[in-house]
Amino acid sequence: MQFRAFEVRPRANVSRLLSELQVEIDGRLTRLNLPSIDGLTYQLVPQVDAPIALAGEDFSVQPCGYLRGLLMRARARWLVKPKDQLVLDQMVIFARGRRGKRREFRKVLQSFRNGGLALDRPELSQFPELLAGWADRSTPSPVTPNQPRRPGPPRFAIVAHVYYPEVWPEISTILRLVDQPFDLIITTVPDREALSARILQDFPDADIRVFENRGRDVRPFLCLLEEGRLDRYASICKIHGKKSVDGGRVALLGNIWRNRLLFDLLAAPGVIDRILGIFDAFPRAGMVGSQSYRYPSDHFDLKASWGKNRETVLAIASRMGIPPELFKLDFFGGTMFWARPEALSPLRELKLSAAFAEEQGKLDGALEHAVERLFSTAAEAAGYRLASVDGLETATQSSLAPAPAEPIIRLV
Repeated sequence: MQFRAFEVRPRANVSRLLSELQVEIDGRLTRLNLPSIDGLTYQLVPQVDAPIALAGEDFSVQPCGYLRGLLMRARARWLVKPKDQLVLDQMVIFARGRRGKRREFRKVLQSFRNGGLALDRPELSQFPELLAGWADRSTPSPVTPNQPRRPGPPRFAIVAHVYYPEVWPEISTILRLVDQPFDLIITTVPDREALSARILQDFPDADIRVFENRGRDVRPFLCLLEEGRLDRYASICKIHGKKSVDGGRVALLGNIWRNRLLFDLLAAPGVIDRILGIFDAFPRAGMVGSQSYRYPSDHFDLKASWGKNRETVLAIASRMGIPPELFKLDFFGGTMFWARPEALSPLRELKLSAAFAEEQGKLDGALEHAVERLFSTAAEAAGYRLASVDGLETATQSSLAPAPAEPIIRLV
């Protein structure tokens, strides 16, 4: 008889915020990441009667007998709310412990869901980079192999703002996965000579532009847009080295935002072909972004999506010809997206690059936060529409089934 349930306890003094637990069910291995919260006991309830093995250096594992397993199964089904559970294909996981510890566990789960990467997404086993990031690799890897570049002229440009030098190796690794010909434009700030040298070592043809440290990644992009540097391309991909420097869980979630956005827009298998296919198939598609970061959403309501930016957003939208009573907030968070340059012309014509204040470290309410919400507005003011992609969905379809006749998108 197989054990019907397991109790898993995080070991004391584990410094990692997340720890990996390997779950093997009937020979099938899944890597599950659980919060390392001292004082919690995780109860794992299998949904199948099959051989099960658990292993994780940060956990102690205790199998439970048949009757206790039935009790845990009943608790998972009738007493524990769905938002407090992790649900895999063949297992349910929930936490037991003091109320404060369970509340902390609930907050961690919700934070990851809000960040577009629920911890029970099965694809985390297939794509560990979503949590761990992309290592600095100049040689191929079984997980993220370097791709030979297809011949021909560049079809698009990738515009990357790099403020933190330590993030460049990860971006460089992702760019080496791109098998389409492209031009690379890097924007950065003064006093980054060593970074510029490293970029040119990795990509000798990169166009590196240095701007004042104003407006973070937004103002440099607007400068390129306003001077016409991007006009020659049919489409552009805007990314940046997003990073949270507050430490702890905030830093981890900031890294996950960056990982998921870069995955959805560039690194997911087949995603660039899918996005270019959207532009080819839908001439009025002006912008393509990550479905997980299209706001407002089920996990990020209208109030949170506005932040402290409503007044500024509505004022600038009015200058683009959209009065407040007709404005509808709909944007891609994180200011990473693909776009046709001409779709951004209403924003370009406002010449906002001169209006940005000196960097003050604001987390919300600065001009760059308002403009983040207005790139999509510009596309709609120019007569274009928005499209969403999900890199995990695209990767699964690319690896498991032939490409559909039309791109699977949300075009509204």
